[in-house]
Amino acid sequence: METSLYPLNERQLEAVTHTEGPLMVFAGAGSGKTRTLTYRFAHLIRAKKAHPAEILAVTFTNKAAREMRERIIDITRIRPRRLSVSTFHAFCLWMLRSYGDKGGFDPKFSILDDGDQRRLMNTLFKEMNINSKLLNTRRALWEIQHAKAHGIAPDNYTYGAYDLIGKRIAEIYEAYEKRLAELNAMDFSDLLLNAYRLLIRSPEVLTHFRQAFRYIMVDEYQDTNFIQYQLIKQLSSEHRNLCVVGDDDQSIYSWRGANKENIRLFHKDFPEAVVIKLEQNYRSTKTILHCASHLIRHNTSRTEKTLWTENAAGDPIILYEAGDEEDEARWVIDTIQALRSEGFPWHSFAVFYRTNAQSRVFEERLIRQGIPYQIFGGFKFYDRKEVKDLLAYLKILINPGDEIAVRRAIAAPSRGIGKVTLDQIKTFAVTNGLPFLEAMGKISKDSGFKMRKKVRPFYEWITGLRSLLGQERIADILEKIVTESGYLLPYRGSNDPQAQSIVENVQELIAAVAAYEEEADDPSLEEFLDLVSLMTDTDTLNETAGKVTLMTLHSAKGLEFPVVFITGLEEGLFPHERSILDESKVDEERRLFYVGITRSQKRLFLSYCEERNQYGRAAFRPPSRFLRELPPETLQRAEGRTKSFTSQRTHFSPGSTAAGEPASDTSSPPTSSGNGNEFKVGDRILHPTFGRGVIKVREVSNSHPKLLIHFEGIGLKLIYPKFVELKRL
Repeated sequence: METSLYPLNERQLEAVTHTEGPLMVFAGAGSGKTRTLTYRFAHLIRAKKAHPAEILAVTFTNKAAREMRERIIDITRIRPRRLSVSTFHAFCLWMLRSYGDKGGFDPKFSILDDGDQRRLMNTLFKEMNINSKLLNTRRALWEIQHAKAHGIAPDNYTYGAYDLIGKRIAEIYEAYEKRLAELNAMDFSDLLLNAYRLLIRSPEVLTHFRQAFRYIMVDEYQDTNFIQYQLIKQLSSEHRNLCVVGDDDQSIYSWRGANKENIRLFHKDFPEAVVIKLEQNYRSTKTILHCASHLIRHNTSRTEKTLWTENAAGDPIILYEAGDEEDEARWVIDTIQALRSEGFPWHSFAVFYRTNAQSRVFEERLIRQGIPYQIFGGFKFYDRKEVKDLLAYLKILINPGDEIAVRRAIAAPSRGIGKVTLDQIKTFAVTNGLPFLEAMGKISKDSGFKMRKKVRPFYEWITGLRSLLGQERIADILEKIVTESGYLLPYRGSNDPQAQSIVENVQELIAAVAAYEEEADDPSLEEFLDLVSLMTDTDTLNETAGKVTLMTLHSAKGLEFPVVFITGLEEGLFPHERSILDESKVDEERRLFYVGITRSQKRLFLSYCEERNQYGRAAFRPPSRFLRELPPETLQRAEGRTKSFTSQRTHFSPGSTAAGEPASDTSSPPTSSGNGNEFKVGDRILHPTFGRGVIKVREVSNSHPKLLIHFEGIGLKLIYPKFVELKRL
């Protein structure tokens, strides 16, 4: 094997050619991990270590899987169908569709998306009389998904033993799982959990997969949860040729179950594993890389890596203090327009923020100035009402037990079949152990039911459409649904732009189905619906669309842009106020900032606001502590703030101490007893309403002194000490 032909550095080549036994690769940001995985896959084939079908590579996004697959095909020239390169969810879905019956699962199950889950949870809350003031559906869903990510079934959900909310969640979890079983449906967490259960329940299936995949590679290993690791461990325990690639410095998804402890578990379960570090960065300038490395070293619980690059030093990182969010947006957009004159196309620019709510001011200014843009993580095509309505019809054709899809289809357009009738059908279905659509069929033919004449036309029509599967093209069946249901009748011929958009989206859906059938080797409605279900935000992003990109920092992982703006760098916003009192959560917020910095290839701009309008009122926050952790020599201040302030608050400057505290107190005005000047940053105080707190910032204006205080269990509050009695503790 002529390994010198590979365009790899020494460490990458070492990872590519180490084929036998477990391997952990720590791949620093921009260090070419995708290239390494791609060439490792190709090397296993070229060196005749394995046939293509004997290698499994799993990652977290369709974009990453698609990119890896295309590169492997380009290098090896093998047929795409022989490659097992996919996301975790796609791989687990394939397992369940192909072998689910061996573990007690009906392979024809539907997949509930986020909207379906919320609707189901709303129904359960009404049926169980849950007090929404005590517990909301979002919290309940999060707790259930978190439990599933850790392999905890409803009967083992012990959190319920400790408090009232926990007990209610345990009850909701049990009811939720029962309803999923009735629907013959799974949510996204179930795809992983039930694939693992399949392996545990069926030694036959486990043995098959262990023998089928002699080499397994896992991308973004730091993002795996407990179940994903257990799944991979089971599959690789016989050959032990498991290669995991990741970076603990980019672990930012603990809130959705990602477990950094999986790195420790890997060493425990595979003690003979070889460890390789990829430390050469190919993406960023020396200045950007130095800035990122300096920041992340403030996290103590991490694997030490020394990133370096042969790239140029590049420009300094620009830092802007905005008066408010409008000023921040003005500066960002003005800077983008200035850089356009230097030859940067619109798609070179990305604007990152910590929360989705921050996007509004940027979007409004981009619209006013006629700049093309795209919001990453915005409203996806397959989330539009008209698209979901028609997908509901297609789901019924596959899974007659999908009550959610039946209810949606019956109402789109309305057929005079109301909730009372549908609830009666449901009761009949549950009582007789029938799928929802089959129960409707029984009722439609039974003279004992008054509503039989209402439901018979719909049932017979759907039954006729089901008989066409395998006989006609899916796109033709969908056209029949649109035409025969009269779905578009209210919109055709209308001059209303929204109506025209609905017609266009329906036509686009039919075109998407037709395109799928044209490209697929063996097209099926099941596969098309699976592809739609597995689509993520990353599939909607066009990195060369000629548009400025707006996105949250969490969405930015895995991407890169020539010019990056990281906005909203204020204490309580970034790091977020929910993280401030927990050091491990602050560490994750710091990793999130690190991820944002390392997305930038050439230019990096940072900004924060002195005052930000949130929830209808002005919020005053100090600059983020993370700014004080950046090397001062890499930063250059930008001028031009447009909002005028009389404040004498100490602003951020490189070299300051902890967040919100000046390096010295020389800027403080003379004290004057009784109006708040007797307090200083760092004082612990007692507030008559909010309780104990610590002063983070003291601001003195021409009117009344203001204190920014962090209260225990509450967070940051802006206090005017002249109007309230504060006691120093």
